[in-house]
Amino acid sequence: MPIFLNSFNAREAGALWEGVILLDLQGPVFLAEPPYKVEFSNNSGGLIDCTGHGSPPPDVEWSVATTNHELVYTLPNGSLIFYPFSADKFRHEVHSTVYRCKLKNLVGTILSREVHVKGAFVDCDKNRCQ
Repeated sequence: MPIFLNSFNAREAGALWEGVILLDLQGPVFLAEPPYKVEFSNNSGGLIDCTGHGSPPPDVEWSVATTNHELVYTLPNGSLIFYPFSADKFRHEVHSTVYRCKLKNLVGTILSREVHVKGAFVDCDKNRCQ
């Protein structure tokens, strides 16, 4: 949807287009919407991708407050990474909950499907797990 942003040289009708800045705005669209279910072990950690495009390019946010800390981190590209964790670091509100990805720009906002995350603790020694 083109939008007239500014007309700074419109003295004559014929010169109107000479000084007009045209923006082509588009609301966000998913390129890769996260899956419905993501499972990972404490040994591997997990990753959820959520990408999209729009004009201007959309920001990526996650519905669960994912303050960047030792358990989960939002990467600069918007992906959500779950770090490997020990049994005492398991948090129900991080490792067993529902997330949604939000793409947002000047034109609009879209939400992904619910992503059911399950991080499981696998107790194994070096001889049985690799």
